[in-house]
Amino acid sequence: MELLKDIDVKSWAICFSALMKKSSELTQKLSERVENPVFKVILRVVSLEHSRIAELIKLIFEVEDVSEDAYYSSRCKKLLGEAIIDRIKQACAAAASIMASARSREDVDRLIAVLKEAHDLTKGMVLTLSKVADWPLSRLLTYVASILEQNALLVRDLLEKAFEVV
Repeated sequence: MELLKDIDVKSWAICFSALMKKSSELTQKLSERVENPVFKVILRVVSLEHSRIAELIKLIFEVEDVSEDAYYSSRCKKLLGEAIIDRIKQACAAAASIMASARSREDVDRLIAVLKEAHDLTKGMVLTLSKVADWPLSRLLTYVASILEQNALLVRDLLEKAFEVV
């Protein structure tokens, strides 16, 4: 935990906001390709939530503008953790693949598992920083993490219901 105290939190905020914005954009694009109407709605909900989180992070850290390219920078990969970013990308790619061809309960269960992993990794990044941040920042970051958790639960519930109409 001592290493986290050396993090430039404003730079972290720029990178995390860019990650959430990029996730929002990619999720929106995926929703346009998915035919299942319930999956389409789920993806749009996730897209809107990620956009909202990006804006919250910008507001909390008083970040004015976040470049779309910030997410791809080596600095952001270092601040957010390249292994974590890669794992989130893998989980999202797996989710997109499963969502495109989900036909069985096992497919939906796999989809729920990979989306939960992506949500947990993202939430973990926020909670880790909240543990070393001073109040009120720590409380605000905990709130953002709770939004991510509620979003994950909503997506899981919607996916379980969606299976009934697949």
